[in-house]
Amino acid sequence: GSLIAKVNVANEHLAQSLLRTPEADRDLVRKRFIYGLVLSGVSFWKEFEDQEERDELVRKASSAIARILLPVVEVLGKLGLGL
Repeated sequence: GSLIAKVNVANEHLAQSLLRTPEADRDLVRKRFIYGLVLSGVSFWKEFEDQEERDELVRKASSAIARILLPVVEVLGKLGLGL
């Protein structure tokens, strides 16, 4: 079977990040958000494969990740290789 991933690009956390992002970088921030959530969602889907309420668990976990995804990506991107 195949998996269909849906990302809410009207997400409030993404919207807030975009307000603080220069216009030239907004497309990159959107892509980071979308790809980060899709990758997380695939991981959650596999992690919860034996759970009866897998869809709901994936939705809840993805919602939690959406809150911190972009700040984490930003901080990790600023870390130097020597750390």
